[in-house]
Amino acid sequence: MNERIKDLFIKSEVFISDRDGARWEIDQDKFAQLIVKDCIAEMRKSFRGDLYTGYLYECEYNNCIDDQSRMLEDRFGVNK
Repeated sequence: MNERIKDLFIKSEVFISDRDGARWEIDQDKFAQLIVKDCIAEMRKSFRGDLYTGYLYECEYNNCIDDQSRMLEDRFGVNK
C-alpha cells in the first residue's frame, strides 16, 4: 500500500469502547473523505500564480481547477 494511503488510513482510525471491550476500528466515511480532501489539496497546488507575490492569476486554468475542486466537494459531500 502507498505510504500516503497508509497515513490516511491511520488517521481514519477511531477508538471504540463498549461493553464488549475496547478496540481500534477504521471509520470508512472518514477514510474516504480524507482521500478526497487530499486529492483536492493536490489539485489546488497546481494553481498558476506569481511566484514572488503569491497572487493567483485569473485565468481559465485556475477557474477549471476551482470548478473541479467544488465538483468533487459537492459530489462526495466533503467540506473544505
